[in-house]
Amino acid sequence: SNLPPAGLLRPLPIPTRPWSHIALDFVTGLPSSRGNTVILTVVDRFSKAVHFIPLPKLPSARETAQLMTDHVFRLHGLPTDVVSDRRPQFTS
Repeated sequence: SNLPPAGLLRPLPIPTRPWSHIALDFVTGLPSSRGNTVILTVVDRFSKAVHFIPLPKLPSARETAQLMTDHVFRLHGLPTDVVSDRRPQFTS
């Protein structure tokens, strides 16, 4: 792997308002439904509200940024904190 070690785990900051702290993940390996096989999940860690964004395939980092802008940031503004795994879509 070309990624540096993840380091020690730290507690996540506690959100104080909706959509200030979000968590992102991709659900993959799904059977095709209307041409989509991937779901981008975006969870507000304060309210537990969620956006499910269906996709035909895993997006690039640039496409992921555009999806977040179109489906999340335009509705809720920019978050203070984003938690994700270390997929290339989030680290590129």
